[in-house]
Amino acid sequence: MEPNDYLYLYLHFLKTATKFDNTNDREVVYEASKDARFNSIIHKYGEVHFSNVMNSLVNEMISQGILIGVQTKTVNLITGVAPIGYSILAKSEDDSFMNKLKKSAPKWALNTLTSIIISLVS
Repeated sequence: MEPNDYLYLYLHFLKTATKFDNTNDREVVYEASKDARFNSIIHKYGEVHFSNVMNSLVNEMISQGILIGVQTKTVNLITGVAPIGYSILAKSEDDSFMNKLKKSAPKWALNTLTSIIISLVS
């Protein structure tokens, strides 16, 4: 997946998750897919690949403390967005931050995108 698409999925999913309390990743994806760009990414890569990427991203966000929730085999339960998640969304409005993040794209494979974002937010 292209870095810009991957980053858009990450940030748009996180932004959409802020609208929910006590939900699951499927509900957030459904709501996020109402966004034309998010939906076009689903179609661009196909539902199977998209599903695998989103599952990985949501697991990463939960394990890194961006989302408050529980990982299960069938669905990820999300009870809220942690304060660092709101900080990430606020920083994502800053062009300088986004440029640094995009330049670090090669490192995303070595680390998690979340750990890179947290290091830039802190």
